[in-house]
Amino acid sequence: MSDHDTLADIAESVGMNRDESMAILRDSSKYANEVRSDEATAKQLGITGAPFFVIDRKYAISGAQPTEVFINALKQASQ
Repeated sequence: MSDHDTLADIAESVGMNRDESMAILRDSSKYANEVRSDEATAKQLGITGAPFFVIDRKYAISGAQPTEVFINALKQASQ
């Protein structure tokens, strides 16, 4: 997970620009403020572990769950 070439290859495989991805990986502080903001939001929401999913800031799914759990949460959020 820490090999920049591998991560850039993965980024490229899902349609991201490889050179931009590599530049971001080399400048590890580029998105530091955004990450800290996300961490603060997670703390405010009481999130203490991963995976954790929040839908519409109302519905929370903690841990690995069956597909049906996500489908039900998305249906509730859309109503």
